Amino acid sequence: MPGHPKIFNKFICISNIRTPEIAAIVLSYISIPDHYIPLFEFPTVTKELHVPEDSDKLDEHSLSLTRGRKKATYINNSIASIGGCEFLILIGLTPLQKSYLYFAKNMSTIEIDDISEIDFYLSSLGSPMDELRCRSSEIFKGLFRALKEKKILKIDESADLIEIVNTGSSGLILLENAMYVSTVVGVNYAYSINADLELVEFMIDDEEMIIQEELSDWKNNSGSLKNIKEQISKRISHINFKQYSFSTFFTSGLPYSLILKNVIPFSYVNLRLNPDLFIINNIVCEGKLKFGSAVIFSPQYFKSEECTLCENAFIRSNFFVRNLFNENATVEELDLNLKEFPYDVFHICSHGGEILGSLINEEFIDSDGNPHNVEYESVLSISPRSQDELFLVQHKTFFKKFDGLKWKSKELKDKYPHYVFSDMQNAMSISKASKKKVLKKSIVVTNSCGISAIDGIHQGMLETLSAHSSPFIFNNTCWSWGNIAESFLDGGARGYIGTLWNISHDVAVNFAEVFYNSIFNDTILNTFHQSLKSIDDESNQNIYIYWGLHFSCLTPGISQLNSRYRIFQQIMRSFFLWNKSLSKNTNEKSTKMTKEFMNWLMKEMQTTFLPEYNAENKIVQEIKRKLKDEK
Repeated sequence: MPGHPKIFNKFICISNIRTPEIAAIVLSYISIPDHYIPLFEFPTVTKELHVPEDSDKLDEHSLSLTRGRKKATYINNSIASIGGCEFLILIGLTPLQKSYLYFAKNMSTIEIDDISEIDFYLSSLGSPMDELRCRSSEIFKGLFRALKEKKILKIDESADLIEIVNTGSSGLILLENAMYVSTVVGVNYAYSINADLELVEFMIDDEEMIIQEELSDWKNNSGSLKNIKEQISKRISHINFKQYSFSTFFTSGLPYSLILKNVIPFSYVNLRLNPDLFIINNIVCEGKLKFGSAVIFSPQYFKSEECTLCENAFIRSNFFVRNLFNENATVEELDLNLKEFPYDVFHICSHGGEILGSLINEEFIDSDGNPHNVEYESVLSISPRSQDELFLVQHKTFFKKFDGLKWKSKELKDKYPHYVFSDMQNAMSISKASKKKVLKKSIVVTNSCGISAIDGIHQGMLETLSAHSSPFIFNNTCWSWGNIAESFLDGGARGYIGTLWNISHDVAVNFAEVFYNSIFNDTILNTFHQSLKSIDDESNQNIYIYWGLHFSCLTPGISQLNSRYRIFQQIMRSFFLWNKSLSKNTNEKSTKMTKEFMNWLMKEMQTTFLPEYNAENKIVQEIKRKLKDEK
């Protein structure tokens, strides 16, 4: 099985999500064998970056601003993690998109806005190369072929059709072919690890929703896997997977391994959730120890659990282990530890799965005075907080129809301007501005997916994980592969294991025990695959899914003392970073949240890390002073 590629950071590319042709041709000029070129996909934005107003009201640009700011921050962090570059290449970016790249002003930048400019800017940076011509409709096939043959790519609509001739590599990348830069990212990755490549049809938005619903219906004995099997079969029927030692599926949500029955080690990359960042995080983290820390969460609902064996496996590998058991397994502690405690691995042992909610129809008037109605499923979770008499509220909305049209359908997107949906969100947040009718009071909401704590349900609503440290997550609960997995992956996890449906307790315990017995001796993927083989129950043999890359491993700690001090240092660092951001906050809600995080981090230093707390007395006194000033 090939190892991980090296990062070639002479160039770093940031491309408009909608200019894959330009990005592909640029890569053909600058790629080298066995190396991964950092290529980031920047989302579409509708407004330039500005200081946010002190308002919770949404407008048609709010989601765009949030998306752009978040991606720019992640890209900046990734650039820092790989040590910068000689040249930053901006590909097809609009002035609005460039306004988010605050870090670019300090870098040597090449801006390419059109295919005609590529040769002028890049031909002098490398040795002359032969050309490979392809039609624009075959740009991704052309890119892979050009990289393999060490040629530069040229668009020529009269060129012969391109065939990808796979050479029998030990690995296969199966890539769903979307006309976005994420597909270029997948081709770039396949070439960097010298894998074979198969390009297959991409799923559209509403097809992804159908897959989720049909999987749920199948396990509830009210449907079949017929459509899922057909969707997968038409993409893979020509492929002999057994000739490979592993395969990674770049997909928007098809469970290929379920139908293929895990005949070889399979892993997944989510095409909709920053595959560019996911790949970079895995490469950068490989072989490096971040903290030497694991968190194990369990309300201990079961008579027998894997938690003790997990803990012993981590301790043998010099990990600091934090156990959130029994009365400590609260929604609040799960939330804060996932977001703020420094960890490399987070293991969850609990009940999970789809949550009861309501089907609601809501009417509202848009800013043009036009009436609309939206139908959605609503899930609400409420749990107490330890620091005051308030409650932690998590609310998820799963839209189904808008004015009778299916949510995410092409018909819906084509009919209404974007601001109508911002008007809808604002109306829904102000109860007096809309008319709400409960159509069904108690239903199981497909793909809602939560984690049971001792005092309520955590819905996995996360923006970032563990100080942006790219941890590995094992969510050993039911229905943990879908919506809740997306929260962890979007939050920065470099690996995630979840289940496709309700798993029996005995299978879950056995799988976890086999997995943790070997996890520090092999790759996560190989260990995962061997653990799947240990499942005797035929109805659950293909229940687990691994979102990750084939080469990723967990690195043992140096010593218990070293791990403990690494964690303490990160907690201090997080405290000062939050304190720095506090001065920039203008939003009251954000300021309150920041102070809560700071108080929790201070409590951790005072209690969990008392010896280090005393040893770092000068720093702690400074922290106390800052907290006092904020009161």
